[in-house]
Amino acid sequence: MGIINFLLVYSINILNNTIYTQALYSSFLVLLNSIVSAIFAIGVLPVFEQIFDTLTPIKLLELSNPNQILLKNYYLKLQVHTTIVF
Repeated sequence: MGIINFLLVYSINILNNTIYTQALYSSFLVLLNSIVSAIFAIGVLPVFEQIFDTLTPIKLLELSNPNQILLKNYYLKLQVHTTIVF
């Protein structure tokens, strides 16, 4: 998304006959802003999950990790049950 923002701001600045260095400078600031915003959003998301007690897709991916002990036990019991049934 940062690269798309960079290209969009750069092309708009060039179309508006902005000075080349100024267009490049503002485009790099937009790229930096996109990267910092993404890092901030990923860092703050767990805090909001705890405060508001909500599930997000990232939290669901963490919960569906098959390396967790509870899911390992469930998969083992499920395999034993399916072999007995069939």
